[in-house]
Amino acid sequence: MNKHTSINSNIPLGDILVLDIKGFEGPLELLLSLAQNQKVDLREISILELVEQYLAFIGQATTMKIELAAEYLMMATWLAYLKSKLLLPIEEDGEEVTGEEMELYLAFQLKRLAEMKKCSQELFLRPQLGIDFFPRGQSEIRDKVLNRKLDATLLDLLRSYATINNKKAFTPLKLIRSSILNIDDALKSIVKFFFNKGGWFSLEDIIPRNWRDNSEHVKSAMATTFAASLELVKSGDLKIKQPVQFKSMKIKSNDNKDIE
Repeated sequence: MNKHTSINSNIPLGDILVLDIKGFEGPLELLLSLAQNQKVDLREISILELVEQYLAFIGQATTMKIELAAEYLMMATWLAYLKSKLLLPIEEDGEEVTGEEMELYLAFQLKRLAEMKKCSQELFLRPQLGIDFFPRGQSEIRDKVLNRKLDATLLDLLRSYATINNKKAFTPLKLIRSSILNIDDALKSIVKFFFNKGGWFSLEDIIPRNWRDNSEHVKSAMATTFAASLELVKSGDLKIKQPVQFKSMKIKSNDNKDIE
């Protein structure tokens, strides 16, 4: 008989209890099935060897499921019980249990064991805590209610706000300063403009052309040119007048003095 043959195909080969005792060699489940059908003489089976091999098997099978070990223990127990019924003398006042009754009782217990095994498998197939679902961290029901009262003045709040605001990234203010016509360049431009020229000219005509065409710098150029013109008027090199109030000023070179 093949030692690795098993009636229950759902049990892995590594978890099959194979017996090698006097009168039988093969899986424990097969021995129980043969005993049920009265195809093996249990009086020739050594229960002591069966128990010893069962204990050795359980000791080596460290990864066996507990329900499988319990199933094997149930089988071995029933074999021991059946053999005890065969060997023990019948009491005088007791009724003798026939082999047919023992077979029916054994079949009932095997059916009961199969149902228990089926139920245990169904239990393990259900969603399990910690694998398929998890407990919530904290219950919403609280026994204690904490009431916190803030004791802070307006000054404390302002200080806290200033502390938090100062932690933000500080970006220094950078002013983009436009180009400004300096006074020396304006003086040179006026002297160059009035060289060998006579007559009155407006302030806009004296502004350098590259500054005149730039709308962003024209105001700065006009202010610097006007300041430079006043310096030349002060030195007697230019004459300045404004015929109408709030109108453009007129500038001309002093005919009696050469601009240097």
